[in-house]
Amino acid sequence: MEIYKTIFACLMIIIFFASCTITQEGKGYNLIMKNEYAKALPYFEKSALAGSKEAAITAGWIYMQNHQVKRDITKAKYYYDMYLRMPAEANEQLYTTRANMLHAYLMLHDDDTSNDSEASAIFRSDNNMNDPFVLSILANIYAFGVGESKNIATAKMLYERAIKYDKSIMSLNDYAWLLSTHPDPNCRDAKLALELMQKVRQKKNPLISPSILDTLAAVYAENNMFKDAVDTQIIAINKLDEYAKKDDIDKIRLDFDCRLLSYKKGRAWHLEKNFAPFHDGQAVKCDF
Repeated sequence: MEIYKTIFACLMIIIFFASCTITQEGKGYNLIMKNEYAKALPYFEKSALAGSKEAAITAGWIYMQNHQVKRDITKAKYYYDMYLRMPAEANEQLYTTRANMLHAYLMLHDDDTSNDSEASAIFRSDNNMNDPFVLSILANIYAFGVGESKNIATAKMLYERAIKYDKSIMSLNDYAWLLSTHPDPNCRDAKLALELMQKVRQKKNPLISPSILDTLAAVYAENNMFKDAVDTQIIAINKLDEYAKKDDIDKIRLDFDCRLLSYKKGRAWHLEKNFAPFHDGQAVKCDF
């Protein structure tokens, strides 16, 4: 499970209003605004194959997010390369920044650590310092020392800034996840994580996404509220069928089941000490 679960809707608001709702992209963005990414993906894939650069970048991002659709680096790169091969479009400036950040994100996730600093520099651009999505990525870059020296204080400052500019609940959620699951006890803060998730719960209908519930369960466990953690994680697992892409459910469920088993045994769930936030795979060893 990735350290952060940021939804990139904040990067798409301008594009959404620029898209006609009867187009494939428009239908896809309508679903994204409803937090239905797995259902939106086929619309963007179809439109990308028909020649839309905007759709190609959006499809690439959905495959990178690990939100409802299991991260697939190969498919994300496929759509990014498709974008590069396509001719220029009149409104391309609306999503060029997203394309550049997708490129940087792919660099963070590849096996070549020598380009991590280059990727970090793209995210550290002054143009991105009010973008909660970018700030969340930078927070994790510093929290785990990827392309930059590890600096927990800077990571926390970046998440605080992300929350300031984020109109959604995702920065609150992602920061609470970091404070509950980071392998370094000096980074974890159970009380603050619970306060952040209480703010999430105050929002309208926030606890419908399995990923949000997954974070809430981790926060409960970090606060030794194991009954609440178990109950919440079970609800999250039961909701996977609604929110996850059918082909990815079993892969995602493995992560969720791992944490549920930990909570049932009265243990908080933490990432391994050698965890790399931008590389997939089991973050901890499960007991089954």
